[in-house]
Amino acid sequence: MYAIFSIDDIPKKIKSAVKGIDDIHYPRQGHASQLGIIQTQAGTFALKHTHGADGCASLKREVYVLSLLQNQSNLPVPRVYAFINDEQANETWALLTFIKGKTVRAALSDCCSLEERNIIVTQFGAALADIHATPCPLELKEQVGPWLNRMLDQAEINLKNGMSDGSESLLSNLQPHKPIFETEKLIHGDFTIDNVLIHEGNVTGIIDWGGGALGDARYDLALAIRPKPPIVTKADAEAFYRGYGKRKLTDEEFRYFVDLYEFF
Repeated sequence: MYAIFSIDDIPKKIKSAVKGIDDIHYPRQGHASQLGIIQTQAGTFALKHTHGADGCASLKREVYVLSLLQNQSNLPVPRVYAFINDEQANETWALLTFIKGKTVRAALSDCCSLEERNIIVTQFGAALADIHATPCPLELKEQVGPWLNRMLDQAEINLKNGMSDGSESLLSNLQPHKPIFETEKLIHGDFTIDNVLIHEGNVTGIIDWGGGALGDARYDLALAIRPKPPIVTKADAEAFYRGYGKRKLTDEEFRYFVDLYEFF
């Protein structure tokens, strides 16, 4: 987990861009970066900070994907206002739009009726349908070979470097049992209940695009419907697919891509 950064830690370039920082708070978020919501004279912004080679590469990739999507899609993604890649300090900073809303995780935790819950989960599914229906920017189509092959190669690297929860036996089972290739689409790459924002029953933002790519849509689907009791259960899949509106994953496809996620 990243140490929380203070106002004094924030680069002068960021402070100048927002005309000074009055306050900062830190919402619940994952381990890939540190997120601060900053109150400034110019308004409210999200500020992401990473350090180390892997963290910096991830945020640099996310900023690149966001810059493409904000110009080439209608998806509700954060706008990038400033990006700093400080190679000497081995850290990166990204100043982004603050998007109002709770994560789907928080919204599901707070809802008090089955009807409200179904609305949230259905909107979550509809958000993924919008991603998969969005034409993939040409710049994301430059990778050589199928996305799944690249992911398996990276899974092996992550396993060797102790950077995954997977095992040698799990990877050895994934490599020879790849599902039949399907036409690749724009994918989010980490489409979970922590990366979609909801406000008043509607999706207001889709965040954390470091895994955005031309890839296998089934990976997004598997992560989206993966049970996370007590927040997400198998019963929620029906409401999700009402929003998504496409064919359902087979049990074999679901298991394969959930297992692949263990390496990331």
